[in-house]
Amino acid sequence: MSGTPQTKTEETKKPLTAATAAALVKRPIPLFDDKGKPTGKFKQQEVKTAEVLEFKEYADRLVVVTVDGQKFEAAL
Repeated sequence: MSGTPQTKTEETKKPLTAATAAALVKRPIPLFDDKGKPTGKFKQQEVKTAEVLEFKEYADRLVVVTVDGQKFEAAL
């Protein structure tokens, strides 16, 4: 026997690309009222592939670091 058996999802899992990583994380953008004051609410904006400096996939989450140094996480 060769150790730990792999599940079907582990066998067919494709390696993550920068484009896929960028699509999985979202950047929170603050919303402002008519007077230009923050409302305390946020909208989610996609991170572009060109912005991805590095990414790392963990068992339960994905961490993406952008070229301007921001770090974003997404649950897997």
